[in-house]
Amino acid sequence: SWVTFLIYGIIANILMYPMFGTLMFPNLNWIILVVWVVPACSLMVILLNVLISAKVRGFQEAYQLGGLIVLPLIALVAGQASGMLLIGPWMLLMIGAALLLISVVLLRLVTSWNSRQQLAESQI
Repeated sequence: SWVTFLIYGIIANILMYPMFGTLMFPNLNWIILVVWVVPACSLMVILLNVLISAKVRGFQEAYQLGGLIVLPLIALVAGQASGMLLIGPWMLLMIGAALLLISVVLLRLVTSWNSRQQLAESQI
């Protein structure tokens, strides 16, 4: 994510500098998004996928359910990119904190619901 952010920033600034005469990217929202929200979101998705994978029979079910996790985030990004939804820095900080709180709850669930013995037996 960070490498993609860096590449995007370089390309965006190269293309926008001749039009605006100043560097437009990154702004505060993008920095908060990349440093705070993206890692929290990644952690939450990984933990949710682990929880789902441990509870379903096959990898197909886990793969399909894991794909549904991303849909609300895609809607947020699409809304932000289209200008229909303007998220400020405080809202991004709160979204990151909420994702981190959800991750802590999921980590507790994963550690309490799953044991090595149970996982080994479900694979047989």
